[in-house]
Amino acid sequence: MKLNVCKLKSQTEKLDQEKQRMTDRLEDTSLRLKDEMDLYRKMMDKLWQNRHEFQKEREAMQEVHARTHTQYNSHIFSSICSYCTQLL
Repeated sequence: MKLNVCKLKSQTEKLDQEKQRMTDRLEDTSLRLKDEMDLYRKMMDKLWQNRHEFQKEREAMQEVHARTHTQYNSHIFSSICSYCTQLL
């Protein structure tokens, strides 16, 4: 019986040590997951900022294009009017 008690104590100690190792690994993994999630959030924030900035730049370019197109059309219209005036 004493022998069985000694074996059981030894097994219990080994199991306790294994439990502690697994708990430590779980804590490490949890910390790494938290770090990865923080990094992911930062990357998503940066992506949102880049998309927002790109959208603003695209809208500005469209506005410049529209203004340039209007000025070009005005110039052509003025040129045609001048030509017509010269013909008359």
